[in-house]
Amino acid sequence: MRRIVKTSGGWIVVDMSTHGWHDVTTYGEDAWEIDGAVWSEEHGADVGQPTFAAFVAATAAIPTDEAEQIARQVLREWNEREATVEAVRDGQMSTKATHVIFGVVGLAVVGALLGLAGLVWLVVTLL
Repeated sequence: MRRIVKTSGGWIVVDMSTHGWHDVTTYGEDAWEIDGAVWSEEHGADVGQPTFAAFVAATAAIPTDEAEQIARQVLREWNEREATVEAVRDGQMSTKATHVIFGVVGLAVVGALLGLAGLVWLVVTLL
């Protein structure tokens, strides 16, 4: 998921990844890319940016309080979207499982009815 954000230092694009690596790309007033960097909790701690907000502040060259507000908003929205995607994915899996179960039960019922019909035919022909 990418989010375009207007900061006091210009435009940035925050790209959130499901693999734990997030990046921020900065843009100039002319809309051309200036710089970009990638962050994860483990890597960020190694380079002195233990929080996503510290990473945003350093990469976008903006005040810490502004970066904290952006990070809080982006992470909240990211978590909400991820929860929604997981709920939809779980719902789809439940629907697929239901279809499989009904299919198997349906086949078993048809098989049982065919077996019963065959048995009735056999009894009728032998009598």
